[in-house]
Amino acid sequence: RVLRKEQMDGYTREQILFWSRPELQVFGYLLVPDNLQRPGPVMICLPGHGRGVDDIVGIDKEGKQRKRYGGYQNDFALQCIAHGIAAFAIEQLGFGHRRDDAARKSSPEKSSCQPAAGAALMLGETMAGWRTWDVMRAIDYLETREELDGKRIGCMGISGGGTVTLYAAAVEPRIRLTFLSGSF
Repeated sequence: RVLRKEQMDGYTREQILFWSRPELQVFGYLLVPDNLQRPGPVMICLPGHGRGVDDIVGIDKEGKQRKRYGGYQNDFALQCIAHGIAAFAIEQLGFGHRRDDAARKSSPEKSSCQPAAGAALMLGETMAGWRTWDVMRAIDYLETREELDGKRIGCMGISGGGTVTLYAAAVEPRIRLTFLSGSF
């Protein structure tokens, strides 16, 4: 479901919600360069610990669009756009838009990874597994988009996003290219 669509400087930004599993939705930003040669390549972008997906699409702490790359994640989803590649920046469970209420009350940088990871373990699963599943379902969504080439999908991430990138690439053959940083 497209929640909002905005024309930005050189690209379109859509706020997207899709179902990963029953009762669990994933929030993301789909960034499509105005100059995308259609159908074009797309990179799934996964943030690390911090403010979440807003921090890789150039949205600062006050909710405003940055004028220059910034933050410790250096707006890497926007850097894809600058190179003519669409970017699907999805929020990982426990970060940013997908944090629990206790983390939201604390600070923008506070994640809810610990309680969610503990819950996963109690169910015999892992947070990394849940997040990897979200990436796989993101690819299902991307394959429905006519402007994107389902045979040219990559995945990149930093820190925890890098770890999930590694796992997703290991189990998902539709990922053709990966780039990870700071995850080992």
